[in-house]
Amino acid sequence: MTVKELVREVIENQPDDASYEEIIRELAFDRMVERGLVDVRAGRVISNEQMNPRMWQRPRFDIADVEKIVIPSREERNARR
Repeated sequence: MTVKELVREVIENQPDDASYEEIIRELAFDRMVERGLVDVRAGRVISNEQMNPRMWQRPRFDIADVEKIVIPSREERNARR
C-alpha cells in the first residue's frame, strides 16, 4: 500500500465532521504506531529495566508543548469510526 493510499484510508475512516486537527492527529498517531511496529520487527527494542532510567531524565521539550498534545484513547478513536 502506498503512503497516499494509507493517508486516504485514515482520512476516509474519520467522521464527516472531523476537524483538520483531528485528522492530522490521527495521521500522526497512525504514523507513530507504524514506526513502532517497524522498530519491533527490526529488533530495535529495549527492556523495561533499560527504559526506566530514561523516563526520569530531563525532558528535551517544554512542558507547555506536552500540554497541547492530546492523544485520544482507543475507545474514542473507534467511536469515531
